[in-house]
Amino acid sequence: ELQSMLQATPINTNLRLIRAAKMVVSARPDVILMTGDLTDNGEGYELLETLFEPWKKTGRLLAVPGNHDLYLFPFGGSVRPKPTHDSKRKSWQAFAGRIGLELDETGAWVKEFPERDTIIVGLDSCALGQSRFMLHSGAIGEAQLNFLRGVARTSGWQNAKNRIVAMHHHLMPLPLGVGKSAPTEIGMRLDDAPEVAAVLNQVEATFVLHGHRHISEARQPAGCNFQLLSAPSLTLGCRSGDVPSYWRIDLGSQIQWQRVRLSFPSITPSADESPSS
Repeated sequence: ELQSMLQATPINTNLRLIRAAKMVVSARPDVILMTGDLTDNGEGYELLETLFEPWKKTGRLLAVPGNHDLYLFPFGGSVRPKPTHDSKRKSWQAFAGRIGLELDETGAWVKEFPERDTIIVGLDSCALGQSRFMLHSGAIGEAQLNFLRGVARTSGWQNAKNRIVAMHHHLMPLPLGVGKSAPTEIGMRLDDAPEVAAVLNQVEATFVLHGHRHISEARQPAGCNFQLLSAPSLTLGCRSGDVPSYWRIDLGSQIQWQRVRLSFPSITPSADESPSS
């Protein structure tokens, strides 16, 4: 049935999400962590809750919000009432509560998995708000950095082998691929990236995960001691032209991470779909 619907509307991102989620679920991960842009425009969290219900029930579905979830867009793609900053923020907070995240007043959260020597901190890179209507840059802010410093003073953090921090906006420019320059950061960057990176080094984070630019890349930035994993879009793929993928991190005695590409059957658009779709 899903394949049939995709045949009729191959650009439907809800259908693409269902298709991709089925493959993620089939891998049976212990924890699913989503690095923002969970929705297109602040609606549709219920789809994620349904697709990943077993992880939701056990408190192992984790997420941070992205600019699509919390910021406003100049043009609406629907005749439905346009959301507001307040309505989007409330929708995100309600979703976070339903999946078991206890949001700090700063917007950050922390989850411990002592059986895996792991602690995860989620930071809201949209917490300081949208500076201008057309801009979608983000910032972590001093309040959340103080939250992270506070977590780093706990025994849970100090005793953990794996100290993971997740956010949506990217810490540094990411090239589109070999020989390709980075896309423009105008209105899209993390404004306090140097301050954030300094604190991540200070608290000795081991992994930093983010999304935002739809670019899949792993690196250890110069001057930093943490491993950085940038996630592409699970529905649209990587801006390099690569297929949709996600990062699988195995936290065993030897920590390993692997890009898992999602291969799907080819779909021929129906007669009423343009080839460019």
